[in-house]
Amino acid sequence: MIRPRTLLLMLFGALIAAAACNTPAHADPVAPQVINYAVATSPAMCYALDAHPTLPGVDGVLLGIQNDSGFTITQSGQALVIGVEYRCPRHLPLLKRYADTWTGPAYTGGTTI
Repeated sequence: MIRPRTLLLMLFGALIAAAACNTPAHADPVAPQVINYAVATSPAMCYALDAHPTLPGVDGVLLGIQNDSGFTITQSGQALVIGVEYRCPRHLPLLKRYADTWTGPAYTGGTTI
């Protein structure tokens, strides 16, 4: 039979080991120019998504952001999410659906802003 003190020490040791092995995830920081761009162009993003609330519409908006700003696809996505959160959060479920189904850039339609 394991004594209560031994069991407590084993449990404490397991918790310390789990905490030491569990490293927190770190998201890429958002560049200030991405934030500034997102806030400045959020009306156009929301207008385009209002007109084309579809997955190809999101593709088009991302392509427009990338072409207009010169951002990477990751930065373009960050700008779109920030702009939508700031100006038209009603489109967040659409962006979530897009993220859940995204397999890579596919510029086959949508609206370019």
